[in-house]
Formats: sequence, C-alpha cells, structure tokens
Amino acid sequence: MAEHGAAVFTCPQSNAKLAAGRAPLAAMLRRGLWVALGADSAASNNSLDLFWEIDFAAKLHKVNPSDPTATPARHLLRMATWCVAATLGLVEGHGALNPGSPRPT
Repeated sequence: MAEHGAAVFTCPQSNAKLAAGRAPLAAMLRRGLWVALGADSAASNNSLDLFWEIDFAAKLHKVNPSDPTATPARHLLRMATWCVAATLGLVEGHGALNPGSPRPT
C-alpha cells in the first residue's frame, strides 16, 4: 500500500466503542503508510473533538507495546491536521496550525 501512495484513516475512539479492534499504528508508520487521524462520526464515538481523539490515540497506542514513547504528540498532531488535509487533497491553505492563519468558515 505504501509504495502506491495509499492513505489510511484511523478512528481509534470509534473502533473502541464498536469493539472493532485497534489499528496497528506503529507498524503502519514503520512501513511508510500515510496515516491520518479521524473522529468518524458522533454516532460511533460520542464526539467530534479531534483533540480528544489525539489524546485517546496517544494513550491507546502506548499500551500494547508498553512504550510511553510509541506515539509522540508531534506525530499525532500532524496526523490530525496536515495528513488529513493532504489525504483529502486540501494541502493548499489547510492542515496547518500557524499564527495568523484564517479561521475556518
């Protein structure tokens, strides 16, 4: 998948709520897959709060390898911003948290 430029969205809270399993995030990143972080829908995770999703993903993906450094905050923030924009083809003017950036309308 990585060599073909495929992108993968992971929605950890939705997967947990639906007992659908956990994405092998560390393995996907090691293999060079493009991974974006999403919230799926309010129906399957009770919220659309992306910061809560980042927090949950950070904790979830540290448990199985028992490694507190397994999911660095900078990687998760990038997965929730720039990777999402790039995956959707919205790189120009989207996906960045910069001082003075226009607020979405």
